[in-house]
Amino acid sequence: MPYISRLKLTNFKRFRNLDIEFQKDRNILVGNNASGKSSILQALELCLLANKQSVEDENLKFLINSSVVQDFVSLPHVERNLGLLPKVNIEVFINELEDPQFVGRNHSENGDLAGIKLSIEPNPELGIDINRIVSHEEISFPFEFYMAKFTTFQGGSYSMYSCPLKHLLVDHSAIGAISGTSNYIKNLFNQTVDSNQKNLISHQLRGNKNNFNNVVLSQLTPNVPENFVLRTDKAHSISYSVSIESNGVDIMHEGKGSQSLIKTKFALQRRTEGTQVLLIEEPENHLSHSGLFELLRLFDESHEGQTIISTHSSLIASGLELNNILIVGENDTVSFSLSDIDPSTAKFFSKAPDHLLLEFILSKKVLLVEGAAEFILLPQLYKKMFPGHTLVGDGIRLIPVGGIKFKRYLKISTQLSKKTAFIQDNDGKTKDDVLNQYLELDDETSLIQNEFQFLGLHEDALQTTFETVLYSENKELLDELFIQRVRTNSVEEFLLANKTEVALLLANYLEQNPDSDFKIPEYIQDTFRWLQD
Repeated sequence: MPYISRLKLTNFKRFRNLDIEFQKDRNILVGNNASGKSSILQALELCLLANKQSVEDENLKFLINSSVVQDFVSLPHVERNLGLLPKVNIEVFINELEDPQFVGRNHSENGDLAGIKLSIEPNPELGIDINRIVSHEEISFPFEFYMAKFTTFQGGSYSMYSCPLKHLLVDHSAIGAISGTSNYIKNLFNQTVDSNQKNLISHQLRGNKNNFNNVVLSQLTPNVPENFVLRTDKAHSISYSVSIESNGVDIMHEGKGSQSLIKTKFALQRRTEGTQVLLIEEPENHLSHSGLFELLRLFDESHEGQTIISTHSSLIASGLELNNILIVGENDTVSFSLSDIDPSTAKFFSKAPDHLLLEFILSKKVLLVEGAAEFILLPQLYKKMFPGHTLVGDGIRLIPVGGIKFKRYLKISTQLSKKTAFIQDNDGKTKDDVLNQYLELDDETSLIQNEFQFLGLHEDALQTTFETVLYSENKELLDELFIQRVRTNSVEEFLLANKTEVALLLANYLEQNPDSDFKIPEYIQDTFRWLQD
């Protein structure tokens, strides 16, 4: 089955240049806000839809990269001309496509390849007018003089009817807007029903409307020459009149979460009925936690065809397996793919989805900790060590993952070369014993790479936990703070038995007493220094 193997963008929206490769089955686009995930889906949609009106309706001012527009405008007015105006190219490379009319060299790579291309460029037939406009000293960029052109890699033209890939876009971010849901239903109907069927039922609908007009509506106004009639123009054609029902309820009257699931379910069904590429925008929108897992179940039950999903949900990203993730970075390129992550780690997170996984993947620097006590107290210790600084302000994301997940996260860190520190209790083990836990069985090399990974660990095996270390270095202060709360056990035992409560009390104390004599353990100071470097 043909599928999209690669997308190249030139001067499209935020991307001056983008080159992204897709897998044959499932692809998950993740990234921070404004990274360009939606733009990638939009580029694919515009090229596959092959409708000039759809391109023009998007307003070319917002499709052409603003920085290349500014570069042109900044040229001396005597140098500006038609030939220097920026052009937009969207190139969709298609594997396993045997139709020779789509194979050729009308693309930016070398050799004969299969694919389609959308170009947005100045209309050469209006060259005289364009040159006159752009040569003015005070220029208004000539967006109105641009045109959209759809061509195959052979060089011929194509339309939505001859496009070699049938696709469907499901935009969950538009759920709740009547026009968004209506357009989804209309597009789904148009792609589900072939033109012959559509012509037949359109003819039947018009005949039924005329009959209703003559038999029913004409009786409403017998004494006046004008009659009420059902409209039969394009805006009231069959594709605009149909809706979707689930259990007898129109989708337009379902809740937003139900709409999201219904739309996804219909889209996945369509994929087994001829749709080769499914584009899904933010499927997690409006869904509860249980709704997200229902959505994951729907995906698991549908394996045919290609799916390209954009998401902000860690549960979606990890539940659909890490090796399908494409990370859209802050630059013009896709920063990383996790396609090479080892299968056991991918499977681990798919079986036990982690709601903090995307935060880890998208952060520049990460400090991993075992539990709630460290998560609560370490930000205050960092502020005490570096007055005027915070973990967040210094670009460090603090993530509690539990000791059992350290190795899994470190494997992802290794793949991404991400600066990752983790603070771990030694639990009575020496540092060498702890490091041995992170040996790879196949080559006996440690996952700990000092270049971008750092283990924060107290080297005295007798100092087994975070709390015992804090107490040993701050005994006098902690005795004073907590002795009134202790009944039968010692202060140290109280700290160990009430870790979260103690962390909250200590964090509050340090917030109110920033100049106190509280001592930060050396292994934690070393971790903080490494993250700051």
